[in-house]
Amino acid sequence: MALMGSVSVTCTVLYFVLFCIDFSMTYTELTIESDKVCSNLVKKRKLKLHRNEQSGIIVKETRYFDTWSGQYEFECNFLVKGDHNDGVIAVIQKLSLRKEDNESAENFDECLDFVQFRRDDGTKSVKYCGKMSAFSETSGDQDVTAEARPEEPTTMLELSQNAFYDPGGQLEVKIYIKNKHLLPFQTIDLVIAFTSYTPCYKRVRNYSSCGTDMCVWDGFFQDGVVNCPFSNCLDEGGLCRSPPAVSKRGLSSKVTVGAIATIFLAFLLFFVCLWLVRRHSLLCWSRDCAGRRRPEPRVEMRSLDDPGPPSAPPETPVEKDPPPPYESLFPDK
Repeated sequence: MALMGSVSVTCTVLYFVLFCIDFSMTYTELTIESDKVCSNLVKKRKLKLHRNEQSGIIVKETRYFDTWSGQYEFECNFLVKGDHNDGVIAVIQKLSLRKEDNESAENFDECLDFVQFRRDDGTKSVKYCGKMSAFSETSGDQDVTAEARPEEPTTMLELSQNAFYDPGGQLEVKIYIKNKHLLPFQTIDLVIAFTSYTPCYKRVRNYSSCGTDMCVWDGFFQDGVVNCPFSNCLDEGGLCRSPPAVSKRGLSSKVTVGAIATIFLAFLLFFVCLWLVRRHSLLCWSRDCAGRRRPEPRVEMRSLDDPGPPSAPPETPVEKDPPPPYESLFPDK
């Protein structure tokens, strides 16, 4: 019984390690058509950010509007909240939303569809629309050295036009799509990365600076997703120089690595459990276990020298009287 308990504990620990490794390699990905983000029953959903590998959420559109009739307007409101009084950063990775009859307009106020952020103190961002990417398509062949990441955080950095943050850790998000059907050349696309950050003076373990007093988890550096809200893209090497496809490629690469690690550790877990079960003989491994024979009756064999148990004495025959002689029966003859 104790051996079975030890095997169960070992297998449980290995499964827990497998689970943690698998999910630590990816962001939490949610879609705007999911009830966890945009709900028809709840007025405003709440998405909670924690720390370390659980401090990043990606909200995206997955071709939901490709077959959208445009009969009704689409409006989604949700709240992204940080843990431990941490702040929240929102960086638009990719955006394609319509403008009012002028696709080349630069004024965000002319948005037909838009995304807008609002801090807990009431401060609002601009309405984001048009086409936007977290990465530029220039200087993609330049080399990046470790010197691009400063030793000490700077105090004055320009906020990127595709980013917004809330030090209070309660960032409201509004996604609005006007009730107007899409034209053949129009597309709606949206990918937003939400990241919780902590002030660097707290010196949280495994957190590094974004270039100011904002520190994010080390696992978000060089992962193909922009998490820092400043125009230098410090967490992606110091320059926003990679093509937009890197963002999706980074996510798919992390998922692929996680899948391979999961398969490998699943096989390892199986063989370890098999070895433990066989080592402690918890199962029968012989051919006789396939079909057990019914036990045969036990036959005791005795040697010739063994007289065995004493038997009862033989019975003596009872003597009977002989018949009378012939002369006594017929005396005259």
